[in-house]
This record gives sequence, C-alpha cells and structure tokens, in this order.
Amino acid sequence: MLVPESFRSAYALELEIVEAVAEHARAKLRPLSRTKTWLFDERIKSVESAFSKLEAGGPSLSSLHDFYAATIVVPTQDELAEAIEALSHIFSGSVKPSRTRTPNDFRYDDLHFIATLEDKVSSAIVAEPVRKRPFEIQVRTSLEYAWWRATHDQIYKSAEDDAHGWAVMRASSQAKASLELLDSVLANLGDYGKLQRPVAGVDPELPHDARAFISVWPDEARPHDLYRFAGMFDALLAATATSPATVLAAVATPALRLLVDESSLPAGQVLLAALADIHGEALITTLSDASVKIFISEELMRERPLFASFTEDGRLTI
Repeated sequence: MLVPESFRSAYALELEIVEAVAEHARAKLRPLSRTKTWLFDERIKSVESAFSKLEAGGPSLSSLHDFYAATIVVPTQDELAEAIEALSHIFSGSVKPSRTRTPNDFRYDDLHFIATLEDKVSSAIVAEPVRKRPFEIQVRTSLEYAWWRATHDQIYKSAEDDAHGWAVMRASSQAKASLELLDSVLANLGDYGKLQRPVAGVDPELPHDARAFISVWPDEARPHDLYRFAGMFDALLAATATSPATVLAAVATPALRLLVDESSLPAGQVLLAALADIHGEALITTLSDASVKIFISEELMRERPLFASFTEDGRLTI
C-alpha cells in the first residue's frame, strides 16, 4: 500500500526506540517461556500496518501499544493467571480490559498485558524513552493461538471480496466459540470427565492397587507418569502371578520401607526389589518365560544382587 513519506520518516524514528524495547523484552520473555515450557512469539508492526491503524482512528505512533507485540502461548486457560502474574514480576504494567461484553460475543479478545520496562531496568543502563515506551504482551491459550494464526491474515489482510463479509466473520466466530468451549474442557478435564457415562468392564480411574503402592512415596518421589507406571505395575504383577496385597505387604517390611523412606530407589525399582524378595531366584525364570524385559539399575543390583543374574536379553538398556 502507499504510505506518505512523512509517516515513513516518523515511523523510522519510533522504530529505533521500539527495537531497543524489543531487545530488552525478549531477553526477559524467552527465558521465562523456556522455563515454563510456554511458546514465545513476537513481531514489530510494519509501516503499512501502523499507517492503516492510524488512518482508521488509531493512536499516534508513540502511543501505539502493539508497535512491538510479544505473544506468550500457554497450554490451557488454567495457566493464564500464572502467566499474568509472572509478567507482572518482570515488567511494569497491567491487563487491558476485555472487549467481550455479552455472553453471545465471540471475538478476537485474548489477554493483553500493556507493559513497560520503567521500574524493572535501571535508567543508567537503558535510555528513558526506551524504559517508558509501552509495548504489548498477548497471552493466549494454544487453541486461541491456533485460531488467531488461521484467521488473522484471511480476515484482516485478504483482498478477496468476501473476506470481510458476514458469512466469513460468522464462520470465524463459530470456530472461536467452539475453541473457547474446548479450552474450558482442557482446563477442567477432571470435572468434565465426571459427566462421561461409564463403559462396562472399563475402570475409569488409575488402578487402585497401583495408586496404593505409589501412595507410600512423598509427592516429589512419585513416578513422573503415573498412568505409565500403573501399566508397568499391572504387567509385572500379572507376569509373576503376584497379588497386589502381597506386594504391598512386602513394601511394608523394614528392608523395603527403608528404600522408600530414603528415596534411594524410584518406585519401579522398589517394585522389582519387592518381587525379588517375594519370588527369589525364580523371578528370573518367571519373567524370562513371560518375555518381560525390565530395567535394572546399578543401584538396584547393589540392593538385590540376584538381578546381576539376568541375561542381557531380559534387560532394558539405557
């Protein structure tokens, strides 16, 4: 599009400040996103986009919050508040009021945190115009981000005759409404799960026996993937024809309880130690006959030397 040279000149001057803001903001946002495993994205508004916004009644270049805009993408709505709190610790600023006013309004309206570097960086290091320059951090869920990426250019930048028509805008709002509902489901799977009708013959929860076994460990020492651990627990007990009660009784003995209390072995390795105490040398043949491979750590072999007798074919290797 055509942009007046006078505007281009003003844009170039403001761009120098905005690029400095972006550099300092990026240095804070990238490590935060990496630590939290959030997605980080950013952009600087083009001269054409900035002119279009101003010409349509928007703010001056110096007041244009989204001249530089960063995006933080969190998995679900559950983490939105955490993201805003984290941003409040590293930047000065506040959340822009929502534009969604009615219950049947489904528009582009994710969280916008209007930030500055003002109180978070020293004036001795960063120039005053850079410290005071507002910028925008858009906080979106993964579904909001997908919807925005899919619809933004089609609606706002398309030259097609029907791109801005009622039908296209309606379809976009329908998609937004559906994704907003899915966002709510993903953020509250436990509550939505209670609405599901049970299936005959299927235990809808983590097996109670595995849960009882895990419960003797403190939270920080429990398996990272409880569902996967429950599958291993059931498979090993089935292969060795061992009852859950027998395993739980073994873990309650002083020798095994010490391993739990000292957190010297992870739960899966303690389970193997319990099976060794229950079955002795027969465990080797039993697991071999069932074609079950196990991971044997050096720490487990020190506690239960019989595991050194397992052949390579019966072991999972690092």
